[in-house]
Amino acid sequence: MIVLILAVMNALTEDEKKLATLMVKNRILSSSGTGFEDLFTTIMRGKYVDFRQVKPQGKKGDRKNDGFIPSTGEYFQVYSPEEPENKKHKSGAKKALEDFKALHEYWNGSYEVKIYNFVLNDKYRGTYAEVHTSLAEIKKGYKIKTHLFDAQELEDLCLELTRTKLESVIGGLPDPDNISLDFSVLNNVVGYLMRRESHTTKADKLNVPDFGEKIKFNNLSDYVALMLNNASLSLHQLEEYFESYGTKGIRDILKTEFVRMYEKHSNDGSLDDDSIFIQILEDASYDVSKGDNGNKGVRDAVLVLMAYYFETCDIFEEPSKTKTT
Repeated sequence: MIVLILAVMNALTEDEKKLATLMVKNRILSSSGTGFEDLFTTIMRGKYVDFRQVKPQGKKGDRKNDGFIPSTGEYFQVYSPEEPENKKHKSGAKKALEDFKALHEYWNGSYEVKIYNFVLNDKYRGTYAEVHTSLAEIKKGYKIKTHLFDAQELEDLCLELTRTKLESVIGGLPDPDNISLDFSVLNNVVGYLMRRESHTTKADKLNVPDFGEKIKFNNLSDYVALMLNNASLSLHQLEEYFESYGTKGIRDILKTEFVRMYEKHSNDGSLDDDSIFIQILEDASYDVSKGDNGNKGVRDAVLVLMAYYFETCDIFEEPSKTKTT
């Protein structure tokens, strides 16, 4: 009975599942190289208690083994180029072959290689045929199972984790019913955003639409709408914070950064408005919260800032009909 109660308490609501999915996608899309390998390892250790990470040892490296499960003889080799559609992605086929040969030569004598997983961060764009044929060549030549482990499969695996382990990957899920603004945390967030590269500040917009009307116009989900609406309750505190500086300079610098983030993700073309919202939330909070992997205070501060620049129409689109202030 106790186990059942805990399971229910830890279960995600449907809205939380949607939000978690967007956050996991963001982690995968924004990770390359060792960052993606670290993400993969965190997810695998959360899912499989006997997953073993192989730490590189000087010039010997990891012997082409980024992790394995001894009980099943399953091995994983991770490859995440910066841009999966360039020539480096095609070289993934060659890497799969060469890395497996080195892996098999070193590891098979100690822990039999039964399954070889080539983990490729294709960033949801699909995989070149050469990678599949290379894995088929390994399967035929070594009489073992081979598997292409792509971004979608990693996402699916991550979403199977318990709530606690999932949050260790993506940080705590924002609680739209409990958003508060801590000025000391806000200082850290503002400092981080102001240090980032900025562009020319755009002129302030004169038309301010109804908040709810703009949410509907941008097709934002009820869950995101709840976060924005509840974050907007702290806007008077944010105004006090801005006024305490005695200048509007900080307000404009932050506006420039949020506009830059919004334009970057809205120009992607593959993201819906909820995804754009989460991308901005993650971009603005991830680095300053690394110490505790996405603490609530940081995300709350960013949500209040997003509500402010949403209300002033600096981020997201204006409805065609607005009221002039």
